Amino acid sequence: SQVTVPKGNRLPGMPSTQFYGELAWKPVAGLNTALEVIRSGKVHVNDSNQGAAPGYTLVNLRARAEQKHGAWTLAQSVQLNNLQDRRYVGSVIVGDGNGRYYEPGADRHWYAGMDVKYAF
Repeated sequence: SQVTVPKGNRLPGMPSTQFYGELAWKPVAGLNTALEVIRSGKVHVNDSNQGAAPGYTLVNLRARAEQKHGAWTLAQSVQLNNLQDRRYVGSVIVGDGNGRYYEPGADRHWYAGMDVKYAF
């Protein structure tokens, strides 16, 4: 079967706009923090542009501390994503035959990590 896509329709699965911004702060050597803003515009789910997932804006917060001891470097990091705990469509399944186009985005969540490095 053939689908005719009207001239001027948006490409399905691609957001109409995208933005990433970051405000970073390094108060002292070995410590940095940042506030991130991610914006994604609406995403059409099929060639005819009949349905679309709405756009969303997310805010994330992260921090990293680093200590050097001779040839060793130890670093700890933590990040909190979706600070406002927004409900949003994280991705779409383009052209799904059953009309189940939308997949949820992640709720508020965090992660932490540690790096250990040795310089030879």
